[in-house]
Amino acid sequence: MASPFSLSTTTLRWCGAAGLLISCVLLAIGVLPAEWLQSLGQFVRRIDDVTPDRLMRGRQLCWGFAAVGFIVSHFLWWHGDWWVGLYNELRAEPRLPWLPADIARWELGLALAIFVAGVLFRAWHLQDGMAYDEAYTFLNFARRPWYEAIGDYNSTNNHLLNTLLMHVSYRLWGDSEWALRLPVFVLGCLVPYAVWRWARAWGGRETGLWTAALVAIAPALIAYSTDARGYMFVTLAAVTFDAALASLDRSGPSPKRTCCLAVGAATFGLWSMPIMLYAILGTSLWYLAKGWRPSSGPHLKTRILQLATMGLATSVLVAAFYSVAYIFRGLMFLNDPIMRPDNVTNFWAAFGDSWYHALEWWTAGMVSEHIWVILVFLGLAEMSHPVRHLSRWMSPFVVVLVINVLRSAIAPPRIFLWLMPWIAFAVAVGCLRFHFISSQGKARICAGLVLLTLLGGGLFVWQEPALIDAEYREEWADVPAVIARLCQEVPADDDARHRLAAPLPTDLPSLFYLARQGRHISVEGTPQPGETLWVITARDDIIAETLEDGVVVWTNAPWQDQAYELVATFPTLRLYRSRTTFQPSVDRTTR
Repeated sequence: MASPFSLSTTTLRWCGAAGLLISCVLLAIGVLPAEWLQSLGQFVRRIDDVTPDRLMRGRQLCWGFAAVGFIVSHFLWWHGDWWVGLYNELRAEPRLPWLPADIARWELGLALAIFVAGVLFRAWHLQDGMAYDEAYTFLNFARRPWYEAIGDYNSTNNHLLNTLLMHVSYRLWGDSEWALRLPVFVLGCLVPYAVWRWARAWGGRETGLWTAALVAIAPALIAYSTDARGYMFVTLAAVTFDAALASLDRSGPSPKRTCCLAVGAATFGLWSMPIMLYAILGTSLWYLAKGWRPSSGPHLKTRILQLATMGLATSVLVAAFYSVAYIFRGLMFLNDPIMRPDNVTNFWAAFGDSWYHALEWWTAGMVSEHIWVILVFLGLAEMSHPVRHLSRWMSPFVVVLVINVLRSAIAPPRIFLWLMPWIAFAVAVGCLRFHFISSQGKARICAGLVLLTLLGGGLFVWQEPALIDAEYREEWADVPAVIARLCQEVPADDDARHRLAAPLPTDLPSLFYLARQGRHISVEGTPQPGETLWVITARDDIIAETLEDGVVVWTNAPWQDQAYELVATFPTLRLYRSRTTFQPSVDRTTR
């Protein structure tokens, strides 16, 4: 349905005039005396927060956006006819459909089953105990005022869009696990749908359905759909961006709307996490390479112009969304250790180990990783017949590989999480490569594979408390119960002082649940005289191992030789209490 709104050159001239006025205001703000601007700090937080460095960065943004505004206003005022024509062409294009026009009834039924199953699998873990990184996000950023949450970008570990949405969800529904995870949960549930549309357009009906089913039951994607971080945002954006450029490559019926979709996906992904740049470069690489000798679709010059235009629009939008962070912190995130080369003794061994752990995450579940690898190679062999399919599949992997080698970076497995749909697509192609089977036979085989996949995935999700990296993740699963027991042992009106030693990765989840209980029990730090000491240990560890943990560091000091008693035992953790309050002068005794 066409939009009832019509555009005229007169309207555009008014828009140009408004843009000119806004640009003048920004330019004026950029040249105001520092004393005038500094007084505005009291309306944000404190006057002394408006430092000279922040003032300069604020001026830079004002001048930059003013320049963009002047350019846009000029084009709106003097080239109104061209903009009206562009707008009318955009309106005349068909809208991007939510469902394929040629979808069959059986295909729609399977797609709905995949979507519902994906939602249920993710909802099963929605109330799990808070993980280390999401507790970090909430405690350090999301519970603060929104401008501080997205402005304190001193580390790429603050995933800005997720932090902002977590803050909004927290303000609306509180600090329960489901509320803090609601934004990433919704986006994670949309990933199987986006993958179905992406893989269907790439490999056909059956391939699209089974790829979506594999993504719906993928343990790593389920885990990070209930882990309030930005990885599902990037996964959804990467698939959407690749699908948009593939539609342009096929000369789809709505090129301008598709370009808008690509800009939206790129902006959404980059605002979520900078690693979206990998996906943008990987997809753009094959899209440009296809233009050297295009059998169909736009020629190389057109592709370069499209990417340049979309890149410019994306850059302006991303700059706007990161503007608060730039004013507050500048480029401090570049000092983050993850942004610097890793100094390791044997880089190639560590690099290979990094990719091997990524493979373990991609292939986690009931089926052996060796079977996954065989199916992936079968899929690549099938895609090698039309070479463009293979180059499209390999481009994002090549880009990630080359950039990490050039940066001498050893990436953790979660950095590769957004590539899981590409792995699932290759597996689906490898299993559905039998050309001698009729279309009806393929549909039946596909339906059987999809239902079997959902059933197997459901059993795995139901049986496993930690879907990936169990040795690490299971330790924080019992933290809510440990803190609940600690709060029972220490009444709220207890005037005595207490201190808790919580090793990685239980320290930040412990802080989260103590804060939720409104309890002011110190965690880590140096024990003080008169405090009762509490210690959390892994079930099979002794207290000395916990005291030597990198965040506890209670070693070579009097408190190391306190006598402790066991308070409670949980499936993965134990809680201990010192028999007496800490006194530096007490005689050391053997535990």
